[in-house]
Amino acid sequence: MVRSLSVRSGLLLWYNQPAGACEVLDTNRLPAEQRCTRPAACAVWFRNGPTEVPAYSCLAHAAPLASLAERSPHVTATVYPLGR
Repeated sequence: MVRSLSVRSGLLLWYNQPAGACEVLDTNRLPAEQRCTRPAACAVWFRNGPTEVPAYSCLAHAAPLASLAERSPHVTATVYPLGR
């Protein structure tokens, strides 16, 4: 879901991150700098009808990631802080 929304923004999700790490991959940056190295502080839940997909991100990437949902009339996103 996020991949289809990210076509013009350059933000993708890298789910193969260590537990607790930000999953955002910024393809607008140089290859060595694309993976975010910050810890995840938020869960961004994307919803399309009955389908829900979480993405875990740092504070800096939570709002830009959630704003991807604005590009689709069928997808919504909500940011929730992670309880630590």
